[in-house]
Amino acid sequence: MTVAATSILASRIADTACAAGRFTLADGQVLDGYFDEYRLAADPQLLHDVADAMAALIPQDAEVLAGIELGGVPLTVALSAATGLPAAFLRRLPKGYGSRRQIEGARVEGRRVVLVDDVVRSWCSC
Repeated sequence: MTVAATSILASRIADTACAAGRFTLADGQVLDGYFDEYRLAADPQLLHDVADAMAALIPQDAEVLAGIELGGVPLTVALSAATGLPAAFLRRLPKGYGSRRQIEGARVEGRRVVLVDDVVRSWCSC
């Protein structure tokens, strides 16, 4: 991806997902701007374009993409579609009923896994 294309994509992400306002995080930190990953995930074309850009960052020896609940899941699904790699989904705690699994989807044991999360705290300048 060229520098110009990266800059355009970054602007699209900021326009879509950066929210101005006062936000208190779980750890008590207060921010004046917030990156709302769900806004990015809700825009199918932007999510597709972000996944395509992220695909170039995946190591050649990766075997599975693993998304951390909840925000990492849509990014992982899109990245899986862009790369053809299988996806797994990680809960913070095992499911309390049914399968009682903490990891769903593709098998991760003994495989090279790329973790996908959604945490961005200081990037947005709304």
